[in-house]
Amino acid sequence: MDIRLNGEPFTLSSGDLAGLLAVLEVDPAKPGVAVAINDAIVPRGEWAKCELKDGDAVEIVRPHSGG
Repeated sequence: MDIRLNGEPFTLSSGDLAGLLAVLEVDPAKPGVAVAINDAIVPRGEWAKCELKDGDAVEIVRPHSGG
C-alpha cells in the first residue's frame, strides 16, 4: 500500500496505523505523539483499530531532542 507519510511517499505492507507506528518504532504509550490522517487528528484511543487506505496522507508529530 502506498501512502504519504509526513509529506513523502511511503510504502507500507500492513494496512493499519498500529503497524505503521511499529515499523517507525514510535512508542504509542509515550506522551507528545500526535497522528493525523487526511488532515483529521486521530485520537490516541483509536490508533490500535485505525485502518489505512491506499493514498492516505499520514502526519506523525513527535518530540525530538536537540536544538
